[in-house]
Amino acid sequence: MTVGKIKKAARAGRKPAKPAAGKKAAPKSKKALCIDYPAHNTTVSRGYYSLRLGTPHEAQWVKISLNGGPWLDCRPSAGYWWYDWQNFATGSFVAEALAFIEGEEVRSPKRRFKVAP
Repeated sequence: MTVGKIKKAARAGRKPAKPAAGKKAAPKSKKALCIDYPAHNTTVSRGYYSLRLGTPHEAQWVKISLNGGPWLDCRPSAGYWWYDWQNFATGSFVAEALAFIEGEEVRSPKRRFKVAP
């Protein structure tokens, strides 16, 4: 950091950034999995619904669990993974996804949603 930048940061009431001590920070893992649809805390119609899951990396497989039930296989299509859900009851649900990405299992955050009567 140059002397001018240090003085400017000090005038703004901020602490200047410390230069790295020859070590680079370990890269953060970008492996991620998310449930795109249904959106969190939304209500979907009863009958038939396709849940859409996304990952920025190519996954070998993706599965989804609804209300802590068994892991159900999803199908790939158009750059996403899908679970075609039908003949389901009304009520509150929690979905969680699991994928195998670059040699490791990755879980999604839980997604809460409701099914309208």
